Amino acid sequence: MGGLLLITRAVHIGAAILLFAVFVFSLAVGRPVFATQMEGRALDFFHRFECRLLRVALWSLAISFASGALWLWIEAAEMSERSLANALALDVVGTLLRQTQFGHCWTLRLMLVVLIAALWPALPRTGKPNQSMWIGPRLIAGLLAGALLATLAFVGHAAASKEPVRLFHLASNATHLLAAGVWPGGLVPFTMLLARVQPIGETKVPTFVSSITQRFSQVNFVMIGIIGATGVVNSWLLVGTFDAVLTSTYGRLLLLKLMLFAAMIALGAVNRYRLRPRLMPDSGKSYRALRALKRNVKFE
Repeated sequence: MGGLLLITRAVHIGAAILLFAVFVFSLAVGRPVFATQMEGRALDFFHRFECRLLRVALWSLAISFASGALWLWIEAAEMSERSLANALALDVVGTLLRQTQFGHCWTLRLMLVVLIAALWPALPRTGKPNQSMWIGPRLIAGLLAGALLATLAFVGHAAASKEPVRLFHLASNATHLLAAGVWPGGLVPFTMLLARVQPIGETKVPTFVSSITQRFSQVNFVMIGIIGATGVVNSWLLVGTFDAVLTSTYGRLLLLKLMLFAAMIALGAVNRYRLRPRLMPDSGKSYRALRALKRNVKFE
């Protein structure tokens, strides 16, 4: 059952990250760029892209709900030492929900899922992204999605920390999760956007591609710093010593994460400093740069 729990947690966390990433990308990356280019092809592109983003977000919400229910089921089985088939008894689930931190957090997160689902019909599919009727519902949904992601800290390693560092560890872990929702979580909507870009003529790409790449890079620069800082804090509180990093299973996984993190930063630097300047339509190299950017983002 341990393997099933691990997979369920991973799917649930991934769905929560992607849900938050969609709204952050839409509000913090897409909106500032497209709000200044709201005519002709750019407007049509924006509306089609937003519809796809909302479909991805809706699927993420559904997967978050389903995987959360399965997670509760597995926890009930482990707590009662029963099989999955016999673990859904009302007394077992009731005890889990009322008397454990996991149950309290699960109930809160279920309420957040319901609130986001109730807000869904109010999310406009068309309109200009600088209008309050467009921004307001997305901002509320984004805040709820952020709360859904951040509360995962209360069912992770940080929740087992002892005072006086417990609250600090929880805050650090929640911040780490939120930053991960922006980057690398935002790479999914960014990849979706690039996949839909069509060249102008045979060699040029729309001007907004360079603008949105720069905007995404600027946001990511801040997130990389936050992820690095909170990652150091979380690792120190969990591992404690440098020797433990080299000898413990968690420490080795941490080193692997650091190597992957460094590789992603390197690719991001290439995208920002080498490829983005070439994306301008008058550079003569914009279409080739776009293809290279698509490839690099997929690797990230």
